[in-house]
Amino acid sequence: MLGFLSIAGMLLAFFFISARLCMAALELFPNKREFLSVLLFTTAVALVISMLRQHFQVLESLFVFLFILSFLVTASRPVKLFSFVRVIIYLVAFALITTFSLQSINIRKENQERKLIALELATERDKIAEYRFRRIEQAIYEDQELHSLLAAAYHNPQLEEYATTFIINQHFDRFWSKFNIQATICYPGKELHIRPGDYIIGCRAYFEHYIQSFGESVNNESLYYIFPGINYLARFDFAELSEDFDYPVSVYIEINSKAVAKGLGYPELLIDGAADKPRDVYNYSWATFVNGELVRSLGKYSYSIKDADLPQTDDFFTYFDHNNYNHLLYQASPSTQLVISLPKPVFLDIVAPFSYLFIFFGLFVFVFSIIALSPHQHSLSAISFRNRVQYSMFGIVLISFLVIGISTLNYISKLNHNKNINLLSEKNHSVLIELEHKLAHLDALTHDMTLELEDLLTQFSLVFFSDINLFDPYGWLLASSRPQIFDEGLISRRMNPEAFRQLAQQHKTSFIHNESIGSYNYLSAYMPLQNDQNHLIAYVNLPYFARQSELRQEISTFLVAFTNIYIVLMAFGLVLALLLADYMLRPLMLLKANLRKVKLSESTQKIQWKGKDEISELINEYNRMTEELVKSAELLARSERESAWREMAKQVAHEIKNPLTPMKLSVQYLQKAWNEQAPDWDKRLQRFTQTLSQQIDSLSEIASAFSDFASMPTAANEKINLYDVIRSAANLYKNIDNINIRVIGPPDQNQCFILADKRQILRVFNNLIQNSVQAIGDAPNGLIEIETLKENDQWHVRVTDNGTGISQEQKEKIFSPYFTTKSSGMGLGLAIVKNIVSGTGGSISFTSEENNGTSFHLYFPVFEEKD
Repeated sequence: MLGFLSIAGMLLAFFFISARLCMAALELFPNKREFLSVLLFTTAVALVISMLRQHFQVLESLFVFLFILSFLVTASRPVKLFSFVRVIIYLVAFALITTFSLQSINIRKENQERKLIALELATERDKIAEYRFRRIEQAIYEDQELHSLLAAAYHNPQLEEYATTFIINQHFDRFWSKFNIQATICYPGKELHIRPGDYIIGCRAYFEHYIQSFGESVNNESLYYIFPGINYLARFDFAELSEDFDYPVSVYIEINSKAVAKGLGYPELLIDGAADKPRDVYNYSWATFVNGELVRSLGKYSYSIKDADLPQTDDFFTYFDHNNYNHLLYQASPSTQLVISLPKPVFLDIVAPFSYLFIFFGLFVFVFSIIALSPHQHSLSAISFRNRVQYSMFGIVLISFLVIGISTLNYISKLNHNKNINLLSEKNHSVLIELEHKLAHLDALTHDMTLELEDLLTQFSLVFFSDINLFDPYGWLLASSRPQIFDEGLISRRMNPEAFRQLAQQHKTSFIHNESIGSYNYLSAYMPLQNDQNHLIAYVNLPYFARQSELRQEISTFLVAFTNIYIVLMAFGLVLALLLADYMLRPLMLLKANLRKVKLSESTQKIQWKGKDEISELINEYNRMTEELVKSAELLARSERESAWREMAKQVAHEIKNPLTPMKLSVQYLQKAWNEQAPDWDKRLQRFTQTLSQQIDSLSEIASAFSDFASMPTAANEKINLYDVIRSAANLYKNIDNINIRVIGPPDQNQCFILADKRQILRVFNNLIQNSVQAIGDAPNGLIEIETLKENDQWHVRVTDNGTGISQEQKEKIFSPYFTTKSSGMGLGLAIVKNIVSGTGGSISFTSEENNGTSFHLYFPVFEEKD
């Protein structure tokens, strides 16, 4: 778990660091060709690093290339870095690359492990066995009863089997139970029929050749170590028993280490005692070839008798593939070769970690996102509808995966438990039948028969692939195929109390239940053993372990297949969620686009949609509402136009009436002077003419102002320097004594370009500066500051004064036509300013505080040269 957490943490750190670097590279190299050059360089660096590690991996470099390329592909699209789809894609990618990286690491690790196993098999010896054999050697030579048996067997060959059995039972104790021991008596002239090979050879010549070819003398005079593995051959010569003094009677004892099958008996508890191997060789097959011929093999792989399948090489270690196995050939000596074989992984074995890694990484990212986003308290309402559909589909598949997976695992466990009970019951009956065949003729089984019974149970144990225990009618242990478990005190020598009660008191013919050694649980079956007179002579017990490991294997296989299937279903569900979300959102996006286009001044196009579902009803309601909205807009526009005309008529009448009044009075005074023949008629006529001209100019100014507001003159847009126009406008007011006008330009004043009508922009700033001057009035220390800044793709001009400011009531009407805060003027200045600024594609706003001044903020698009 810690390893997976470390891998997930490192990959997450890699993602964030790489993402930031890619974003920075995209900003530094906006040109795609430049970015691709950086990408190719990065990939080349990854390849070089991979080669320097001496483990060249194309997949790792390809992953780096595709990972960085993904940022280039999505750079021009509005895709979020942590969108649901993108996170799933990255999870799949990281799980895949981790799977293949782990597979590569495991292969390299296994290859090194296999080399060590080969070295250990080639040099492995049991020093304790060699030491204990010294006492056996002395005891055999001093055993007079054995001498008598050998002498009798020399004259009567039918006694050979009894003599060899006597040697093994009499001189080899329980320590040697981890070896297969076979004794052969070679008399002068005795021959052996060897299979395979089907040839006849002298008994002594065969063993002597074996010793010379494979034997290595140990400290004992009679014992030879046989390569490979823990194998020995002992030779005892009894010259005094032979009539031919050139060829003594010899006893050869073969001592070969047992291959303890994994899962047999008490595997995890006695594996060290059963086979003193520091490394796990149970998953391997191995064989020894001497001078090109197979001399020993072990495991599931079927080796050839000759070394025809082995590659010809001078290397100490050589890996090669043959018959769907990967083999390691170790040249142990010029004449001896050791082959260790392992099944090649199939595709399912290679991709098995992918599903686990994908789920683990997904959970890790989910927990990380909850921890990282918890301070922001993202509510469900903040999740888009598209993501809700995707999350829902993914969640349905995930929940069904958990429910079906847990239910199926529970069902498999129960089914396997019942199957194990049935198999154990059948096996128990089979063992009982074999024991009855061997022991039913006895009146009773006593503790003096323990050694004989243990040999018998050991033979049956190898046949039925299960340990076998015998208890006497009082519940005490008689014999066991695995006596070490009782010698070590791991299990009591008394029969399980519940089993004894069920069989002895309840008189049941069979009882199966769960037992445990510490935290190690297993099934255990009990049956009574009766003799030919139907008298109870023992209780048979079979502890059942093999199927427990098979259950774990079955569950593991099921989980791999099941998880991989659901990963595919999740991918299918994700694609379906994307398509479904697009299908469901298409009308909503269409509504959104049309609602964005809705304008009161224009007719709105109806949405064409076929169907009779809820979405079609929503679209029909939208079409109906737009029709009503258009009608309402027409009525509102007509009402506003009428109201505007009435307001304009009142304003025009008011403004025209002002100059007409002095004009009328001037005419009346002139007529009176004419009637009275006033002596200063010429002067009065001159004054009248001046007054009339002034009032006519005022009327002309009023007409021009209304004309300008009603229809602005067509703008002659051109590339102009905004900063130069502002300075030109400010220079007109620089001679005002009580006001200081400060103009602050951008760092690069020569590049402050916009596309606009220079005359109109000059009018804008003349109007704003004039308003600021009037707002300051005669107050001392007046200040008008005009600052130009570049913000993204806009020029921001801030015109600030320390005048009287604008009251809260006046703020809402400041850009309205005919509104003015002064005693004179038409109130059209700021309205015209707003029209001009809007005509350039910009905007205008203001902030003001009464008696503290006003700031106008103008935004103009930056002019960009077109290619």
